[in-house]
Order: sequence, then structure tokens, then C-alpha cells
Amino acid sequence: MLLPTFEKRLTMNPKALNLESARQSQTKVTTGFKIEPQLKIQFAEKAEELGLTLSKYLGGLVSEQEEIINLLRKEGQKKIAALSKRLALYETSRLKKMFDDEKGKTRHYFSEAGQKIEIVINDLSDVNELIQNSFKIL
Repeated sequence: MLLPTFEKRLTMNPKALNLESARQSQTKVTTGFKIEPQLKIQFAEKAEELGLTLSKYLGGLVSEQEEIINLLRKEGQKKIAALSKRLALYETSRLKKMFDDEKGKTRHYFSEAGQKIEIVINDLSDVNELIQNSFKIL
């Protein structure tokens, strides 16, 4: 069996999306998709409750979703920048050198209750823990 040519494949699907028509439209365009009946009922009830058509309600959800995604992306970028600054305070070159020098070694410190705590240095956080617990605060 021979594969259809590109031109034939275009004419084989009468439901194919016509993007050019949508791009040139000056009015709203229709979009359709299949969902579970119960979900449609939930959407329709909510739309009715708000005094909207199902189409207007779903259109609003789609528009809001894009806005929410953009807002979350911006907030996420701000949070990443803030956490990166905090991490830079923690992961200093001096701390990294101390980790390299102490990696795999067992060290100890005394807890506030006077118990001897042994710690194997396997991570930067172990060095940080050792440093923080090496000083007695009066």
C-alpha cells in the first residue's frame, strides 16, 4: 500500500483545523473538545449559577488559566531568585573547601544537653551542622 501524498492527506480530514481562517477572524471563533459528561454538567451548573452561557464560562476559564500560569511563572521566578540568594550565603567557597577537606571524616560536637554527637561529613549540610554546633552560645 502506498502512503498518500501530502496533498491527499490534507483533503482526507475535513475536520482539520484551519489556522489561517482563525488568524484572519475579527470575531470569536468556535473551539470544540470532548470531556466526560459529568464534567460538562459541573461546568454547565457553575455557568448557570453565575448567569453565564457554558461557552462564556469555559472561555473565561481558559483565559484565566493562561493568566494564572503566567502569574505562577513570574512568582516562581521571583522565588527561585530569592532562594538562589539565600543558597549563595550558605554555599560559600570557604564552606565548600572545608567540605572537600573533611569529606568522609567523622567529627563530633556536643549538643546543648551535653551529649556527644558524631557526624560523618558527606554533604555541605554536614559541615554547616558541625560549624553551627561547635560554638557554645551564652
